[in-house]
Amino acid sequence: MWKALKGLYSPGRAFSKLVSLVPFAPFWLKCALDAFSRPALAYGVVQAALQAQALGINEISAVEFGVGEGGGLLELESYGGQVTKNLGIEVRIFGFDLGTGLPISADYRDCPYIWQEGLYRMDIEALRSRLKTAELIIGDVKDTVNTFFETYSVPPVGFISFDLDFYSSTLSAFRMLEIDRLEAFLPRAFCYFDDVVGPDEALHSEYTGELLAIHEFNGKNRDRKIAKIHGLQGKRIAPCFWADQMYVLHLFEHPYYSTYVYPYPHL
Repeated sequence: MWKALKGLYSPGRAFSKLVSLVPFAPFWLKCALDAFSRPALAYGVVQAALQAQALGINEISAVEFGVGEGGGLLELESYGGQVTKNLGIEVRIFGFDLGTGLPISADYRDCPYIWQEGLYRMDIEALRSRLKTAELIIGDVKDTVNTFFETYSVPPVGFISFDLDFYSSTLSAFRMLEIDRLEAFLPRAFCYFDDVVGPDEALHSEYTGELLAIHEFNGKNRDRKIAKIHGLQGKRIAPCFWADQMYVLHLFEHPYYSTYVYPYPHL
């Protein structure tokens, strides 16, 4: 609700919302104005696709950790389809979720003061019936990520949305980022972290939650780091509340990390 209220008082966001409702608005204009219902997810998928295009890669993956009722996964399907139509890059979509809602936690690092057991419970079969191409992976993420690349034919991962709420679950999801096969990712994979910004009650800090998980990941991995995109807010035409939630996984030893890509191909 607080995000929606912020948008009401921004002329730029209001215009972006108007463009998002126009069915014939060109894709490049929607991207320029972030005129999507979940602009952070759209930005991540589009930027990953542009990077892939510059590197001569024809297919990528987008992953969502924490699907809940499925709104975000359905939007990722839509954005993937639009990217394929307009940029010629195929996008495979994968969603990870426990399915039964948030488990109970007494670990202060999981911020139990803002999360309740059972929140975001999924109607698995109802969601599956609505999905067209996305693959839903149900189970504890600490187990399902371990077999992900072996079980599925996964193109290079270019975008990941982290919305698992807990520090512990996010840290488990990070196991995917530590796979030995560097080619499993684009050299710079875009990441969205839902729970580094929130309402007043959340009080997110680097000592708990996703921010702590990011700090620990960076501390133990010398050749791959999760880094914030500095200055993103100032580069967007319309004000974006989600700029502080966008990061990039840099894989410095990736064989394509130093390949020249500037400027990206035009939308």
